[in-house]
Amino acid sequence: MAYGLHNMHQDLCPEGGKGLCPAMTPINGSLYLRYLLNTRFKSSEQKEEVYFDSKGDPPGRYEILNFQPTTQANGNTTYSYVTIGHWMNGSLTMNGHSIYWPRQSQGYSHLTRSFTSICSEPCKFGQAKKVKGQTCCWVCDTCMENQILVKNNTECQACELGMWPNANKTDCLEIPIDFIDIGDTEAIVCVSLACLGMSATAWIAAIFARNHNTPVVKASTRELSYILLLGIALAFSSNFFIVSKPCREFCYIVR
Repeated sequence: MAYGLHNMHQDLCPEGGKGLCPAMTPINGSLYLRYLLNTRFKSSEQKEEVYFDSKGDPPGRYEILNFQPTTQANGNTTYSYVTIGHWMNGSLTMNGHSIYWPRQSQGYSHLTRSFTSICSEPCKFGQAKKVKGQTCCWVCDTCMENQILVKNNTECQACELGMWPNANKTDCLEIPIDFIDIGDTEAIVCVSLACLGMSATAWIAAIFARNHNTPVVKASTRELSYILLLGIALAFSSNFFIVSKPCREFCYIVR
């Protein structure tokens, strides 16, 4: 305050002298505040520059202390704070090698690595970052298999029917139609067995038709037997539609 008042006195009272001159009577508080904010000087003890920002706050100066053990000459261990760095006017200066970390050999079995000064760990792949209040703190929510990450990886969104997320979970892609080709080994075996089954069914149906009026066929409930043979033939024929390229009509027939 004295420096600001001195500078104000020199500007408003150029003739010098002691006390207040008429230009400073009464003192203009707003003008005096402006002189205070423009004051700069170095402290006599620490030789540090003192000034004020636009909000009237002095520069921030902090010492970073670390609680460290010290072994005395008699073998006793004492603990004290040791300065390992400074924060001054937005600039950080710190000696990382002088930081003391507790070790497992000293009885701290739960410590496997150095401490990290963060609120939340980075989210893993496929997780959405849900911010909680402060931007440096969040919760990671795992998205489902059919969901992608949207809004800068902060939300999970499900893909539409017939769509599936890509490898990066950034976009939904159309699911390709995959079906058995008639030339595949599985299709050939299936069709061959179906043909064999239909041939056997037709052979049995022919025997029933040839002996339609015999007592044996009549006793076996021939009408019901014909219906069963027809159902068996239809079951074998469905294999041809299964191995064919899917379409709406074939799906109706198979169902």
